[in-house]
Amino acid sequence: MIETFELTKKYKDLVALDRVSLSIEEGELFGLLGPNGAGKTTFVHLICGLLKPTSGAAVVGGFDIRKEEESIKKIIGFMPQELGLYDDLTVKEHLELYGRVYNIPDNERAKRAEELLEIIQLKDRKDSLVRTLSGGMKKKLSFICALIHQPKYLLLDEPTIGIDVDLRRDMWKNFKELCKRGTTVLITTHYLDEANYCDRLALFNEAKLIAVGSPEELKRFAIKEMPNPTLEDAFIYLTKKVKK
Repeated sequence: MIETFELTKKYKDLVALDRVSLSIEEGELFGLLGPNGAGKTTFVHLICGLLKPTSGAAVVGGFDIRKEEESIKKIIGFMPQELGLYDDLTVKEHLELYGRVYNIPDNERAKRAEELLEIIQLKDRKDSLVRTLSGGMKKKLSFICALIHQPKYLLLDEPTIGIDVDLRRDMWKNFKELCKRGTTVLITTHYLDEANYCDRLALFNEAKLIAVGSPEELKRFAIKEMPNPTLEDAFIYLTKKVKK
C-alpha cells in the first residue's frame, strides 16, 4: 500500500504540493489526473525519493520515505517523463545496465530481458541503438527498464504523452495486465479519455487534491449539474467548486 499524510512540498513561496493525504491499495491501477503544474509529478517524485517533503509523511510498502529510501527503491519501478535513455547504447544494453543496477544474476537478467522484449514487441530491435528508435519505441524501452527487477510498485509519469492512439491502447493493456499479476500501478496523466481505464483516480489542481474515486464516482459528483456528465465535465465542475 502507498499512503500519504498531509504530504507537502514547498519551494520558498511556491507550494508545489499542498497537504495531500491519499491511500492507494495493493494491485490498483491508480491515476493522478490534472493539468500541467497541478502537483502530479511532484507527488510521484516524493514517493520515489527523488524529492524530500517539506512536511507531512508517506509510506510505500511499509517503508517510510524519509528514513528508508533505499528499501523503497528496491520495490518500486519508475518511468519518468524524461526517459533516461542513452543514445549510444542498444536496447539490449539498456536492460543489461538496469538489471545490473538491481543486482539481478546474469542468467535471470537475460531471461527477464527476453521476456520483456517479447511482451512489448521490441525483440527485433534489441541490437538497435536508442538514437535509431522512434519516440514510441523509446517509450516502450523506458517502460520495460522500469520493470526489469519485477517491482511491487510501478510509478509512471505521463507514460503515453506524445505517442499515437494505437500504442497508447497497447500500453494501457500492459498496465492492466501488471495489476492482474499483483503489481500496483500509479500513473499520472492529463488525458481524460485514458483516465477512464483506472480503477480509481485522484484529481489534482493547483497543488491540491480535490477528489478521489472511481471514474464513475467522480462523474456522479457533477450529475446534479448536468445530464450524463463525462469525466471532463466532472473535473471542470470540481475544479470550479474548489475555487469558489
